[in-house]
Amino acid sequence: MFQSLLEQKLALAAYAAEHELPCTFTIHQWKLIENMVSILAPFEELTQQISSSTASAADVIPCIRALTRLLEKTVESDHGVKISKTVLLEAVRRRFADIDTQKLYAIATMLDPR
Repeated sequence: MFQSLLEQKLALAAYAAEHELPCTFTIHQWKLIENMVSILAPFEELTQQISSSTASAADVIPCIRALTRLLEKTVESDHGVKISKTVLLEAVRRRFADIDTQKLYAIATMLDPR
């Protein structure tokens, strides 16, 4: 939804100017939307990758590790979305806390020929 909003930014600004809307997004709000898109994009990409017909159990551990590292990394552009990033990181950690101890995923990851 945020991505679609960003794609239509110019059209929305033109419509708002033409129809004298009482409020529109500020520059700061547009920047927050851009930051949220950059944080949520890896979730979409990994969800599509793991959900594809060619995915295997060997993909789970590397994908979760990559996502965790991405969320742990502090970037200057995180202004305004640090709390969202922290909440997402904690959710990933909570949901996949025991992923390393599950034998199926560990064996599949080690034996993956890629």
